[in-house]
Amino acid sequence: MAIKAATPRDTDTIIFGAGIPNYYTWWKSFEPNFDPSSEAPDDWRYTVTAEHPKDEQATVTKEIGHTDLMRAVRVVARKDSGHRETLRKECNNLIFNVDECDMDASDADVVLQLAVYGEVIFG
Repeated sequence: MAIKAATPRDTDTIIFGAGIPNYYTWWKSFEPNFDPSSEAPDDWRYTVTAEHPKDEQATVTKEIGHTDLMRAVRVVARKDSGHRETLRKECNNLIFNVDECDMDASDADVVLQLAVYGEVIFG
């Protein structure tokens, strides 16, 4: 079987298209560097603003791109990551077989928290 890793467009669609802001109040805004009514370019970036982990009245802002998300995905996919098996499976699908990837908002939230905070803070 050939490896088919997620492209930048795949990670945009899978992570940011999962409906995260509809379910999780700690995500305040996602501002893309492209017209969101068109397909994301390969060099897409989002400026993500989220609740500060130690002060819910403050926020954290970080620019996130495909490489940042894939780095987080690799952390989750490891057998010793401590994350649930279904999430690890979807992260492995992003790395090796993107056509089989079926992340929901909960899965995408974990990946995005790792990319923004460096760890899972909420949930």
